[in-house]
Amino acid sequence: MAENLRVGNYGNFIDAIYPGFVQSVGGRSKMLQEIKAGFQNLENRGIKIDSVAFSKPNEIISHGKELQTTLLETLLLSTPKGLMISKSTLIAISSDSGLSWNFIDTSGREIKKMKKTFPNLSNKLIIAEQEKPVLYSH
Repeated sequence: MAENLRVGNYGNFIDAIYPGFVQSVGGRSKMLQEIKAGFQNLENRGIKIDSVAFSKPNEIISHGKELQTTLLETLLLSTPKGLMISKSTLIAISSDSGLSWNFIDTSGREIKKMKKTFPNLSNKLIIAEQEKPVLYSH
């Protein structure tokens, strides 16, 4: 998933996103269009993803017919002003006993707000408070 995002293979990146999230933004083609536009905007501003790293997942929770957990995603971005580090919490969901996983970026939203769109989420999921990106100037 991370490598597909980094190299601009947005179709494969979308395949790793939780299907309910894709539908909530208007479907695959709309999401693909929005992702391409967003990354074109970043590129126009001289920003690119250098690397993506993930923390060890939190405890895996069996909830309904799914396994769920959260993990921290850290992006290292090159910008005209220097290097930027951006962190966010991802929710990982498996509906096939852990053989494959799909992801939702929480963008700092609390679990209560996330459950309005995705009522199947466990209240036990740990979502870290959203940190502001940190810029290390040249």
